[in-house]
Amino acid sequence: MKVKPIGICFDYGSPFNVHTSTGTLCMANSATSLEDYWKHLHLFGETFGLQTKTSTSIIVEIPQAIERLEQVYSFGKKCVDAVMSLIGTTAVTQGP
Repeated sequence: MKVKPIGICFDYGSPFNVHTSTGTLCMANSATSLEDYWKHLHLFGETFGLQTKTSTSIIVEIPQAIERLEQVYSFGKKCVDAVMSLIGTTAVTQGP
């Protein structure tokens, strides 16, 4: 199962990740990995021209889009591989 953090909260200076898919609240010892996750999520969204009320999307040419998606995929694969190594499995699951 892939766990995707949905929210971040702090209590007495400790960061917590909220995972709605598993119904858990996890204490994080560092926000660095979460920051990397959000950076790659932003890169993915920006590549496909997602926009907000206060900004417009950027134009990404096909070669640049491919490079960006390869970065996002590589990051995701590295994370999945690390988790699989931690839990000692090579099983692959499909979906969220």
